[in-house]
Amino acid sequence: MRNISFGLAALAVTALGVAAPVGAAASAVTAATTPAPPPAHEVVIDPKPVAAEGPLISQRSLPTPPPAPLSETFELQSLPGAKRTVYLNFVGGTVAGNVWSDDYNDGKPITVEPFSMNAPVSTAFDDQELAEVQRMWQLVAEDFAPFEVNVTTKNLGKGAIDRTAPEDDLYGTEVWITTDGPVSTNCDCGGIGQIGSLPHVYGHDYLGGAWVFTKDEGTRRPLSKDVGESISHEVGHTFGLRHHGTSTRSYYLGEWPWEPIMGANYSMPVTQWSHGEYPDANNPGQDDVAIIAAASGQEDEFGDTSATAWALDASAPVAGIIQTRTDVDAFRFTAAGNTTVAVTEGPYANLDAQLTILDENGTTVATVDPPVDTINAVEASGLDASWTAVLPSTPATYTALVTGVGSGDPRIEGKYSDYGSLGRYTISLSTESATTDPDPDPVVPDETHPLAFTHPADGKPFLDDGSARITGTGTPGATITVTATGATVGTTTVGADGMWSVQPAAGTLSAGSVTLTATEVDNGVTRTASVDVDVLDASRVPELPLVDARVLAALGVVGLAFAAFLLARRRRAHALG
Repeated sequence: MRNISFGLAALAVTALGVAAPVGAAASAVTAATTPAPPPAHEVVIDPKPVAAEGPLISQRSLPTPPPAPLSETFELQSLPGAKRTVYLNFVGGTVAGNVWSDDYNDGKPITVEPFSMNAPVSTAFDDQELAEVQRMWQLVAEDFAPFEVNVTTKNLGKGAIDRTAPEDDLYGTEVWITTDGPVSTNCDCGGIGQIGSLPHVYGHDYLGGAWVFTKDEGTRRPLSKDVGESISHEVGHTFGLRHHGTSTRSYYLGEWPWEPIMGANYSMPVTQWSHGEYPDANNPGQDDVAIIAAASGQEDEFGDTSATAWALDASAPVAGIIQTRTDVDAFRFTAAGNTTVAVTEGPYANLDAQLTILDENGTTVATVDPPVDTINAVEASGLDASWTAVLPSTPATYTALVTGVGSGDPRIEGKYSDYGSLGRYTISLSTESATTDPDPDPVVPDETHPLAFTHPADGKPFLDDGSARITGTGTPGATITVTATGATVGTTTVGADGMWSVQPAAGTLSAGSVTLTATEVDNGVTRTASVDVDVLDASRVPELPLVDARVLAALGVVGLAFAAFLLARRRRAHALG
């Protein structure tokens, strides 16, 4: 167990009408009389964070880049349009006519100075201050990511904060983050808030808000860690949460790497909402998640089964949120070859992610849940989850399931359940296309049906009169395309007997020497065969004289031979020109 000592014990005071003095330093505060009796309120004073033993970070600012351009520092919104707003006021202003001015400044207005790390104190923030504002916002936004709450650095106006009637469903709270001032002087604390002021209907404006003071923070941890955790803690009070402590301590100190947000939440890298599951819990009946959800709402954005899975593509990572301990987000993807599915989280993560991969039959292929370990007060290892495999070359469909898990039995110090393992993540896919066998078996042509011309034969004449056919042999079922010196003559399919034929129309071929080529395509295999022929123009071949059939019959074989002789002489004469 680590030793952490606090300079001031936490104190909660309930008062009716005028607030009772709060703490020793508040004894000099004069109660102010308001025009109407103020509503009952309960103030919770939280001590300044004190450094603990262990792997801390001494630098005041984190080396990690801020989440947005510095020019957008006061435009940040975690969930624009949400009905609940948590406005982080770093620019200061005037507080008057509420419990803070009445109880801590004798009823006089309070001038709230802007947040500052470096002199002079002004709203002309330097780059270091702007970066730290963004990191504080990032931490608080992560804590409230499971809920319908917009954590913002932008002043959205009183309409986003005040609640004027029970039917007014658009409201929130304001947190003043400042170095010092009357409230800080009188409470001598690191933060102060009102229990349940955020959903309060009557007197919401009078009771609302919380404070975090930075003058003594960020001494041995980054300022964003100390202040950001303080903000989430105080906002938790405004939602109605009380402290998680033990029978002997107001705040549970935790053990590496875990502690509750409503405990002493400064020194551990994994801080989560709690249900008091840790040893010797003094407030096990307080269900942090249920209380905040009841005042804000939750909405699951992804299905939880293969049938309702969201499509995950290698070109576009998807951002998601685990919102409850039973929440499962499902993503469907197609992959082949070297494949990686990665679930990653940003700084200040509350989610301890588990990744499960299912095949198309729903069978579990892999479950990834790395062990969690402490790096320092801000960082822990093992919260992300990544799966890499070499899949078959044929693409197949898989489902990735993302959920939050614990690190072990929460009754053992330093361990936690899946209760508070909630928050943002990004899931991405990297995969190859279907691969080709590096040494495929060659497809051997069917040599029993060689590709060849049967007519015309190589070197023979071909009469282009529209009645002559070009014929040949080939693989049954294959496609044959015949060309004449590159020009298509005709296309056909080889018959079951291995024979094919093409009948070109008259005038298709040019007279003279022509190369006929037959190209066969079968199952991706291509073969060719060619012949050189002498194309005869039918229009220039003289007609045979009409010979009476009775004469031919009388001449018999001699007559037929004579007719053939005449035809041959005339074709030869035509060929010679």
